[in-house]
Amino acid sequence: MARRFKLIGLWRKIPRSFKRQFVLVVLLFGITIAILVFMYPHKKEVDLVQRSPATVFVELFQDNSYPLNTELQFYNVGNRTKLLFRGWSWENIPMQSGNFDIVIDYYLYKQEYYNIQINPGENHLRLNFPAGALIISTSFATEPAVVDMEVYLSDDRVRPIVLCQSDRKLVLPPGEYDVRFFWEGNEEWLEGLTVLNGQVLAKSHQLKRHAL
Repeated sequence: MARRFKLIGLWRKIPRSFKRQFVLVVLLFGITIAILVFMYPHKKEVDLVQRSPATVFVELFQDNSYPLNTELQFYNVGNRTKLLFRGWSWENIPMQSGNFDIVIDYYLYKQEYYNIQINPGENHLRLNFPAGALIISTSFATEPAVVDMEVYLSDDRVRPIVLCQSDRKLVLPPGEYDVRFFWEGNEEWLEGLTVLNGQVLAKSHQLKRHAL
């Protein structure tokens, strides 16, 4: 009993403004807890309704014509903090239904597709990956010649992204590229080629016969 009267006496000594703030904080805390308790089971139930087993088969093309096989990443719409599902184009990807943002990283070029709906069960999507084209014709003086060449990203000349021969149409993501030509122990570089989405870049390059 004496302890109770002591507590009451201490409470009376506390300034009135502080008492009001303390009571307000306690009320807000209680209201917050009540809202969370009410919403949690409801949100869980909604998620169970929206998320059902599903598969998606994605046909992915460059420039609407060239099949592209690469990894697809699925995220919640507008949220890149957590990767939900991943898989490859031209394969059935097991996942759950809902609306997702799809992200593709291809040779350091990122393409995003927003708010793609995946229904329960089987889904079939056709997506287009923006691309341009590069054609390089090579010659010695006035004599046309076809030689081997490697295509690199301008800021990554460690590994080529394409190994082929000249005079061939290459479909590439938009970006800047350097090309290495090599033949009979010789090599030359053609640098700073900018490929734009939906456009064909045609270049002619005259090679010089010189030893390495």
